Amino acid sequence: MMKIFEAKLTAIVAIVFVFATFNSHAEHPDSESMNEAAEKKADRLEERADRIRETNEMMQDSRQEIREKRADSLEEQADRIRESAEVKADRLEDKADKIRDAEH
Repeated sequence: MMKIFEAKLTAIVAIVFVFATFNSHAEHPDSESMNEAAEKKADRLEERADRIRETNEMMQDSRQEIREKRADSLEEQADRIRESAEVKADRLEDKADKIRDAEH
């Protein structure tokens, strides 16, 4: 999923770069200024793409942490239920023993 996202993002950056280059030709007749403007624009787009990738990674890490915390919580809940069931089973066995002992 991440690779597809990065591929799409790279394609978008390339398209914008080409568009910026052609736009720069129309706006700046001087080829040196066109190149500088296109490079600056490409640099800004690359920086933005990097920030998006970093944000995406942080969000994935956060989601993974949330899933792990939820799984841990469910395991703890299962342990508490299991302990409670054992205590209840012990009480019922004790009660059954008392009933048997009362008959003798």
